[in-house]
Amino acid sequence: MREYLRNGKLLTLMLGHLTVDSYVGVIPILYPLLIGRFKLSLATVGLVSLAYSGMAAISQPLFGLIADRFGTRLTGLALAWTAITFSVVGFVNSFPL
Repeated sequence: MREYLRNGKLLTLMLGHLTVDSYVGVIPILYPLLIGRFKLSLATVGLVSLAYSGMAAISQPLFGLIADRFGTRLTGLALAWTAITFSVVGFVNSFPL
């Protein structure tokens, strides 16, 4: 077990995966707050959830190919961009559709 913790690249990958999966697990907890704040219907929340998880499932193989082709530096930039955009979501004050 300790040899896994000494591998920096593997540890970074594991922590990144944990972060993404944790975010996906937190979203359903926020549904009541989002419904109340933005006056959304359950159907709208369901469609947004479907769009998020569907795009995540479709894009993961594509980003895997990009990481294999161009290296992990681009993947790190993508992770930073994702972290920034997820953080900015807390400041949104409307839900236009």
